[in-house]
Amino acid sequence: MKRSTFLIITLVAVGLGISTCTKDKNPIEPKETEPTLQTIATAEEVKQLIDDNAENSNFIILDVRTQSEYTDGHIEGAINQDMNASDFVTQINALDKSKTYLVYCRSGNRSTTAVGIMAENGFLDLINFGGEINDWNRAGYPLVKDLA
Repeated sequence: MKRSTFLIITLVAVGLGISTCTKDKNPIEPKETEPTLQTIATAEEVKQLIDDNAENSNFIILDVRTQSEYTDGHIEGAINQDMNASDFVTQINALDKSKTYLVYCRSGNRSTTAVGIMAENGFLDLINFGGEINDWNRAGYPLVKDLA
């Protein structure tokens, strides 16, 4: 007897739940997508990621060092947004938030901070090069130097 009573109550509850859901004409609003944050520690992994995305226009390399550091040598194709600039948030908010960003700096400290700020500002696909740009150089990968 107890088992059949439980079954009837369960079926009624499920039925009420279904009818309540179908009466609601407003669809459930999707939750905002959480940012995907990834850290890559080695220059070799970063180089492979860059090579794999060479033809991907949605893959952006972002150097968050100062302009002078960037000029002294940066990864080819990288754009520069100085993480320590007073208008850094304004600068990054001008970027397309739907793209994937590989972010790097000299030691991994500024890029870690920058990725956090970017995530807070609506960027969804972020990859932090947690190693040093010197590791990139030591691995034999080239840096582009801007001529003054």
